[in-house]
Amino acid sequence: LIFVLPHQFLGKLGSKIREVMAPDAIAISLIKAVHFDDKGIVLISDMIRESLGGTDVSVLMGANLAKEVAQGAFCETTIGYRREENGRLL
Repeated sequence: LIFVLPHQFLGKLGSKIREVMAPDAIAISLIKAVHFDDKGIVLISDMIRESLGGTDVSVLMGANLAKEVAQGAFCETTIGYRREENGRLL
């Protein structure tokens, strides 16, 4: 599962996806944001993981600007993962 949307739209999306996703599905988030609740910062990957019932969620991040990508400039990306086999797969 690939998540690429404004984090404000996550809401009930996870529970809807959970109803139809494969039991061995994994997820990756390309969302560049953090969420705040009354306890402080909440990682978007944690929000997704919780909404999907504990599914493993990796994160793809890079310090790229859309203009640089559009111009074909060199871009770097890092995948953060908890399970090495999922990081290698992604």
